[in-house]
Amino acid sequence: APVASYPMIGSFFALSSIYALTNYATTQQRVCLFVSGAFVGFALSTWLWVILFLPIVALSVVWFAIKEKRVQPLWIAGAGLALAWSPALLRATWYTANPVYPLLTGVFGSGPWLTAQEIGSFATDIHRFGVPRTILNFLLLPFTLVAHADKFQSRAGYSVALSLLFPVVAARAIFDKHLRSLGIIIVFFAGCWFFLGQIMRYLLPIIPLLCFVTAIAVTWLVDWACRGRRNISISLTTVVALALLWPSLSFARKERMERGSLPLTKLWREAYIALRIPEYRVLAIASASPAPLYSLQGANGAYYYDGVFMGDWFGPAGYGPVLRSLANGEVL
Repeated sequence: APVASYPMIGSFFALSSIYALTNYATTQQRVCLFVSGAFVGFALSTWLWVILFLPIVALSVVWFAIKEKRVQPLWIAGAGLALAWSPALLRATWYTANPVYPLLTGVFGSGPWLTAQEIGSFATDIHRFGVPRTILNFLLLPFTLVAHADKFQSRAGYSVALSLLFPVVAARAIFDKHLRSLGIIIVFFAGCWFFLGQIMRYLLPIIPLLCFVTAIAVTWLVDWACRGRRNISISLTTVVALALLWPSLSFARKERMERGSLPLTKLWREAYIALRIPEYRVLAIASASPAPLYSLQGANGAYYYDGVFMGDWFGPAGYGPVLRSLANGEVL
């Protein structure tokens, strides 16, 4: 698609990194270490919030190096990371003088796009969401995410199936060292999310891994219940999988009834978007001109403009300063 969701792409890269890492643990193929480092580098280049996966991969590789008594795992994974992440680091350094912008602004400065006060206000705003940061509330997260999704800046509810099946995952992890290792990664990420920023989409990078371990635990539970009768086990697993897909299929059906079928041609696509974003037709005309002569400050239509886009919740054309200046033409 012309427009992609960076949290989804970052989550995909993060899961791929862990997948490659677990492959190395079982196969000892060095290319898996390189791929794991590269995928976490791609993830960081896409969405810096997934930086929580960097210590996970780093500690795992250090453990492999200690266990094997050689440094090869370190430089192989490091080479993959450097190759994938270095373009984004160089770009951030060029524009902001901070390779991990907007992190570590206390070390590198806030750069030309944000003031220190604005950065501080972001941290304050993020902490307004969620529930009080106590151990009890952390243990109750599977319930709270479902029952009070609105507290985490989310209009869509968290998966009931993942919450209900969490005790099954925990029980299986006690007896399975591989599942236990993946469970530690999930708990680490969820813990950092809980104490740093309780916004639902920030939890997204760990959800694919949680789905994976849940699938393993459900399969184990079905096999145990069927006592080795393979045909019954496969049939029951298929039924459970289809049942877990039902909420998504139901949501897709509802969206299709409300919005209509997804567009399959260019003209159909333009009509589909214009029906929901009134300013789209103006943007399409501006983008079709030989050379856009101005920069755009906007919100919903930003992804559909081919010129220079200015405007977001931060930066030199942030929504706040522009909206505040509307009453004064000279200031605007």
